[in-house]
Amino acid sequence: TDITSTHLFLFQFLVLNALYFFVVYLVFKRPHQPGRSRGLLLVLFLFAVFFRLCLVGSTPQLSSDMYRYVWDGRVQSQGINPYMHPPSSDSLASLRDKAIYPHINRKSFPTIYPAGAQIFFLATHKLVGDSIRGLKAVFVLFDVLTMIVLIALLRTYGLQETRFVVYAWNPLVILEISHSGHLEGFSVFLVVLAFFLYSIDKKTLGVLSLA
Repeated sequence: TDITSTHLFLFQFLVLNALYFFVVYLVFKRPHQPGRSRGLLLVLFLFAVFFRLCLVGSTPQLSSDMYRYVWDGRVQSQGINPYMHPPSSDSLASLRDKAIYPHINRKSFPTIYPAGAQIFFLATHKLVGDSIRGLKAVFVLFDVLTMIVLIALLRTYGLQETRFVVYAWNPLVILEISHSGHLEGFSVFLVVLAFFLYSIDKKTLGVLSLA
């Protein structure tokens, strides 16, 4: 039943979070030795990437937002403004299919995503087309870049680089980006990049990244 599936998911998520907090505890408990934690850093990073790759091929179950991302990219690729017509509009009837359109939520409403997101949807649609897995792979790529920038940010402030695990191994982050394919995979990267650019006194670029 749905209740049993929900309970199983919550139990698995609870176990993963318990393991996650245990690893975070071990990392923070470890004495900070600059330049002597590269082996541990590499292991943590590789596992973080592995966790994400395991979910790229899965079909989103908890959210249907990805289908709207693909739809908005498809609409724009035809030279149509996604703010003008909702997916259910007769004007877009020729763009409907059986793979993307049926899974879009709130078909009677135009898109709510801002212009920056729309540029991203168009660019990724030109790159991976209507592929849900392809779009998730793009999000995972940016999420991996986020981890790299986080490591650089920690290094800039003289903090323990392995603390990037607080983000990198977070089950919620991994699930929402690698499985559900949420836009935060891209937007969080821009925010973290803005912090890093500010930390190295590239304030103008940092403001642009944040904007």
